[in-house]
Amino acid sequence: MEEYKNIIITALLTFPLIALFFTMPFMIAQYRKYGAIPLLKIVIVYSFILYLISAYLFVILPLPPIEQVAQSTQPVTQLKPFQFISDFINKSGFKITDPSTYIPALKSSEFIVVIFNIIMFVPYGIYLRYYFKKKWYHTLIYSFLLSLFFELTQLSGLYGIYPRPYRIFDVDDLIQNTFGGMCGFVLAAPLMKILPSRDRLDQIAYERGIRVSLTRRFAAWLIDWFIAFPSYLTIYYLLENNIIIFKNSFLTLFSAYCITVLIFFTLIPLITRGYTIGKAIVKIRLAYPSGAHPKIINYLIRYGILYFIILPAPFYGITLLTLSTPNNALTILNILLFLGTIALWITFIIHFFLTGATKTNKFLYEKLSGIINVSVISNKQENNDSAG
Repeated sequence: MEEYKNIIITALLTFPLIALFFTMPFMIAQYRKYGAIPLLKIVIVYSFILYLISAYLFVILPLPPIEQVAQSTQPVTQLKPFQFISDFINKSGFKITDPSTYIPALKSSEFIVVIFNIIMFVPYGIYLRYYFKKKWYHTLIYSFLLSLFFELTQLSGLYGIYPRPYRIFDVDDLIQNTFGGMCGFVLAAPLMKILPSRDRLDQIAYERGIRVSLTRRFAAWLIDWFIAFPSYLTIYYLLENNIIIFKNSFLTLFSAYCITVLIFFTLIPLITRGYTIGKAIVKIRLAYPSGAHPKIINYLIRYGILYFIILPAPFYGITLLTLSTPNNALTILNILLFLGTIALWITFIIHFFLTGATKTNKFLYEKLSGIINVSVISNKQENNDSAG
């Protein structure tokens, strides 16, 4: 039991890293297709990931010492179907004519292992039927294939890390796991009467996708800067080494920053009629409230305020503070300006959360620029375009 507890703890510790790696592709796919991600869908998808991690770790853990495995002489396969039945009868002490053997037999490892192999695949069958909308024969095949993958993982000695298998390839595990998946398929039926259907979840996502959420905008922003940052480094290198050599490194950094912002947040949206690269990927664009395409002045105001006033405000303040010395007559002024930039940033943070709590999500720099984010998701079920 302690062994199972340690494996579950390991799965919980491993889950955040794998979930983090999976999050951005998942968000992009959902935003491109639906425009929003209902909370229940997030719970279902990430619980499914956690389940797969846990099941996999149950298969490979605990990892024995390689030297111990190399010296092992135990069989590596068990290819006789339903061998677990005779093992249960012969090793558990079970006698159908003696009721006193029933409880001890149910507590035996021969019985517990079989039940565990079945139960381990029950959630898989539930997920396949409820969320992935698979038929019974699909569930049968996928349960068998997942079990086969686990068994081959064991047979390969964890993909060659071990000189020989440290766990036996057992055909009975294939039978029990597949049966467990089918049990899950059956048990999903009453669950589907309680939870909203997959189609309903998709429809909810379409309906919410009309409004561009902060998380969707944040995903677009992350994508933009994931692509823009290497360009920024390239521009900085060119300015520093080939084109213009500034004696002041700050000017080089700031010039590279300005050029990057102008390219990715003014030139590209102007050419594409409202799309940055990130916004195009998650299917949102910038437009006038009427839907008309913005002009260059709108982008300059919007991103000028955001990227040259609001976001770098603490940096400006710190720079002013570092220029202050005890003999500098402007020391007090610099300190006041530093405090002012910090106050500006704190004000923006408060404004960000207060505005984010509203339905419009229109920040001050958006109102001043006169353009907003709109969704370009097409709801295939309603056969119309969504805009927000």
